[in-house]
Amino acid sequence: MPPSAARSASRSAGASPPMDFGGSKPYDGVVDATSESRRMSGEQKLRAVGDLYRAARKLKAAALRDRHPEWTEARLSEAVTELFLHART
Repeated sequence: MPPSAARSASRSAGASPPMDFGGSKPYDGVVDATSESRRMSGEQKLRAVGDLYRAARKLKAAALRDRHPEWTEARLSEAVTELFLHART
């Protein structure tokens, strides 16, 4: 069986082709968040959570501003608050 036919057969059987990461591992350079958070004090963790929350709100406001350029800042703020109030994970 030619290689292209073998690939087609394996894909149709539900197998994924192997990923090529160019010699590096997929997570090279990614900080291990678990070990990093273990070294942080409770205050540092709370500050980090607050920073992430504010960043998420700013990103959502930017997306809404892009989608609704006619909205005022007050309307954007109201929409972001509403979305975060009812957010689910």
